[in-house]
Amino acid sequence: MQNVNGTAVPHPLVVGVNKQRLWLMVGLAPVAWGVAYFFLGRIELIILGICVIIAVIYGLKEAIWGDSKVTIDSQGVTDSRLGLGTARWRDIRNVYVKELHNVPHVCLEVASTDQYLRDRSTATRGLLKFHQKTQGIPAFNINTGVLEIGAGEIYHAIMANWEYYRRIEK
Repeated sequence: MQNVNGTAVPHPLVVGVNKQRLWLMVGLAPVAWGVAYFFLGRIELIILGICVIIAVIYGLKEAIWGDSKVTIDSQGVTDSRLGLGTARWRDIRNVYVKELHNVPHVCLEVASTDQYLRDRSTATRGLLKFHQKTQGIPAFNINTGVLEIGAGEIYHAIMANWEYYRRIEK
């Protein structure tokens, strides 16, 4: 399909969570805690145990009932796992891929991050800003570790849509 200028209209992309990877992570988390038992002290084990419990509960909820997805369409980019809404094409300033702990993240720098974060709690806003300063990952980032397709395909779909819809909006 082509528009008036002869430029191909990019197709929307909807990417779901890879349930097999998610189940694997849920299963390995308690095993990792069990191995850590031999190497960590009591306080560290308690803290790690709490984190593992939270991660397993979230993973089970997502694996059983979750409908999380990344959507790239004419409106912008939405990662339903983030709860930040849709990053509109006109607001996106930069797109790049960065690895954090051996997991590729597709990062979106938006013009007015505070606008997207205003409905989040003060603690969440603070944590996201702290995370950005310490890890160099913006609030809008797509963790591709458990998605059905890789960071490269998501990055290219975002770039194709971004270039197309930025031209239309001008």
